[in-house]
Amino acid sequence: MKIFFNRKQKSIFGILAGLVLLLVMAGEGYVIIDQAVAIANMQDGYRRTEDELAAIVCIVNTANFSKSQIEKCVRQYPFFDYLDFSGDTVALQQHELIFRNNKLLKIVRI
Repeated sequence: MKIFFNRKQKSIFGILAGLVLLLVMAGEGYVIIDQAVAIANMQDGYRRTEDELAAIVCIVNTANFSKSQIEKCVRQYPFFDYLDFSGDTVALQQHELIFRNNKLLKIVRI
């Protein structure tokens, strides 16, 4: 049994097949872009964590635990340029630096 399609049915099929193909390609493009953005955000988070840990290592390795010396260590990293050292507590990403009389009292995890 042979099935024959007329010209109108063939053109409708071609248009629908093209739309489905276009939709699949757009979906794949969205998935690729979404993964790229997620990876970029993860890399940024890892970079911030690495900078925070490097700043803490710098703090621990200093012999002088004064607020000004610790501020110099922390400000070496671009993610921490915005920090306000005027108070007794300075919050990094995952840790807080607690000062008393302009000396480091302790480092606590948030």
